[in-house]
Amino acid sequence: MSKKKVSTLPVVTPRFIEPMYATAVGQLPDGGAWTYEAKLDGYRCLAAKRSDGITLWSRRGTLFTDRFSAIAKACEKLPPDTLIDGEAIAIGTDGRVSFNALQHSQPNVHIQFYAFDVLVHRRRNVLRLPLETRRELLTDVLKKVEYPVLQSQNFDAKPADLIRAAKELQLEGIIAKRKDSYYEPGQRSGA
Repeated sequence: MSKKKVSTLPVVTPRFIEPMYATAVGQLPDGGAWTYEAKLDGYRCLAAKRSDGITLWSRRGTLFTDRFSAIAKACEKLPPDTLIDGEAIAIGTDGRVSFNALQHSQPNVHIQFYAFDVLVHRRRNVLRLPLETRRELLTDVLKKVEYPVLQSQNFDAKPADLIRAAKELQLEGIIAKRKDSYYEPGQRSGA
């Protein structure tokens, strides 16, 4: 989608939005309508850059800005009036994602933020754009943002191969997302 078309979308101020949730399934959907990402074991986190600074929220709206100050500092390079959705994680001394280390603020861990969606793009509400378009916009808004903020990567592979890899790497799981899906705040969606 061109930036010109995005500029016609409703103007909003980035604020806390209850995130969209996944629905647990026994089998990953397969086919060209789906894209896949690693499910990381951390804290869901929304990051907003507004005129009054950076604000990070948990999935329930608790402020995370002070707790994850390095993430907040990196988000200063987001474009003005932008809101992104992602996961704050801790990488333990063994190089693996460690929810325990994150939960207990253990020393000697690397805190990272994996951004996987954009909800407000330069004051424009993009919730009703398809996921593929929002992912393109996310790549754009993260261009100048540095570590510890990273963009979550999509995988183009068969579900069985992804599940096998997730088990080998001891990941929490795999998320399947419909490429044409809209963002549904507060909903547990099958999309």
